[in-house]
Amino acid sequence: MERAQKRYRRRVKCMGLVLLFLVHMVVRVPIRRAGGSAGLDVGFLPVVLIGGRAVYRSWPSVRAACILRNGELASLPPSAHVLKVKLWFTPMSGERHLRFSAPS
Repeated sequence: MERAQKRYRRRVKCMGLVLLFLVHMVVRVPIRRAGGSAGLDVGFLPVVLIGGRAVYRSWPSVRAACILRNGELASLPPSAHVLKVKLWFTPMSGERHLRFSAPS
């Protein structure tokens, strides 16, 4: 499980960084940091922070921990694998589903 989860996290990080880079290349912000010679865009930092947080929160292990914490449940056993998390919310309602496999 650890190996597959690390591989998935690497893929998500890479895809997030590629997406952020493409957004940065398409949407140029002409404002530059005052006094900065490196030429870093001021508008790029919020995109990186918000995008990084969104990518991190999309990991199944993070979403599962959130479900368990909100439901005041115990943590998953170390043998848990094939973790599936489904969430949906509207302003008035929502559901959380957590499914995993563990050898008996």
